[in-house]
Order: sequence, then structure tokens, then C-alpha cells
Amino acid sequence: MEEMISAVFSVWKQYWGEGLYPYLLFAAALYLFLFHRKKAASRQMLLYTTVFLFLFFFPASAWIIQRCIGPEVYWRVLWLLPVVPLVAYAGTEFVEGFGKSRILQGTAFLAVIVLIVCCGKSVWQAGNYTAVHNYPQVPDEAAQVCRLVNEQKETDETLYLAADDYLAAYIRVYDPSIYMPYSRGGKGAAHAASLELYQELSAPSPNGARVGELAKKLGCNYLTCAALSGEQQALLEQAGYYLLGTMDRYAVYKLENGE
Repeated sequence: MEEMISAVFSVWKQYWGEGLYPYLLFAAALYLFLFHRKKAASRQMLLYTTVFLFLFFFPASAWIIQRCIGPEVYWRVLWLLPVVPLVAYAGTEFVEGFGKSRILQGTAFLAVIVLIVCCGKSVWQAGNYTAVHNYPQVPDEAAQVCRLVNEQKETDETLYLAADDYLAAYIRVYDPSIYMPYSRGGKGAAHAASLELYQELSAPSPNGARVGELAKKLGCNYLTCAALSGEQQALLEQAGYYLLGTMDRYAVYKLENGE
């Protein structure tokens, strides 16, 4: 119980980071409760927010939700918290509370804007996004891997590619014609060998011999992983896979003809 409570509060803190928006949210909710609780819209928003926060922090409901979506992405539940609508609604009511005086309303409006701006910073400044150079808007490394295997594709050859967890989430977004033995997080792995291959390719130092053995067993004619050491690459080549090329931190291999 204590571990679950601690984990939930940790998720809450990590989600907001250094921003002050949770305090702004509570201030907006308190303002609506004190001055506008008789309005239907205020009651609905406050009721939803209260129920949501109860379900998010209550250990039993948190455990059930995490069992459904996974504890590693529990923070995504906070996307359902109506921060923007509630703050916007409270700010609008606050500004309109100054009656018909345009000067007072304008001053109140600027005060609300300044308060919102000072509570956090732009996501573009936080380093959460990077520019990519492909139409599907996937990481450039994934696009480069897909382009390379398509360039090496032989006539009527079916592309069956194994990748680590990072690229596995984007390969088929860029090129749905490429088959894979699993998707993000190893999900969809039909065999124990598929899951083991996913774990090997996602490991900090994949075992070249084991990767080659598992990939051949699953019929993967291409595979990509973080660049291997000389020894591990030699073991992978002994298993029948030769290096096609590298891009950034990834290397792409193809199974020798006739294997």
C-alpha cells in the first residue's frame, strides 16, 4: 500500500516537473468552488476533477488502472485531467467578474495571462521534441533503416525485420509492408523465441551469436540493433548476417542468400 502511494505521488511529481501548473489548477478549482459553485458548468468540472483525482491517487483504483495499461505509462492517465478547460473557465469567470469596465477587465486578462506564462515554460524549450525529416514524422533513424532495407530488397522478397524496442515502435508506421516478429514492448510476440530476440536486441550489449540464432529461427532476413562490438559482430556474421550499413547509433544486417 505504502509503495503504491509513493509510486503514484512520484508519477504526479514527474509529470509536472518544475512547473507550477498543479498549483494553478488547484487555485482555479478553489476559485470556482468559492465564487461560482452554483453554476452548473462549475459543478460539473469540479465534480469530474474531484472524482478523477480520487481515482488517480487511491491505491486500489491506481493498481487496477496500472494493471490495464502498465505502470510505466500510468502518467498518461493525467492527460484526462481537464487542466486547460478548468483554468480557462476560471480565468474567464475571473475576468468577467469585473463587470463592464474594459480597463479592469483588460488588466485582469493580462494578469491571468502573465500568471499562466510564469507557471511553466514552453515544451519546445524543454528538449522533448526534435525536428525530423520524413513525412510520417518518425525518428530519422527509423526512416533510414526502412529506406536501407528497401534499397537492398530483392525482387519479390518479403521484408521481415527485427529491431530493438525503440525502433520497433516506428518501423511499420513508416513502412507497413515490413513485417516484424513483435511490436513495441515485445507485444505481439507469438513465440518465446520472439520475446527473447526482442530482449536481446533491446539489451545494452546484444549477444551476436544468440541474436543470429533467434533471428534465423524466426525467419528474419533483416535485423537492426545498436552497433555491436567487433567480437559480437563477428559472431553475428558467423550466424549468417552481414552488415549492410550504419546510421547514427544503429547498424543494419541482412541474412546471406541461401541461409
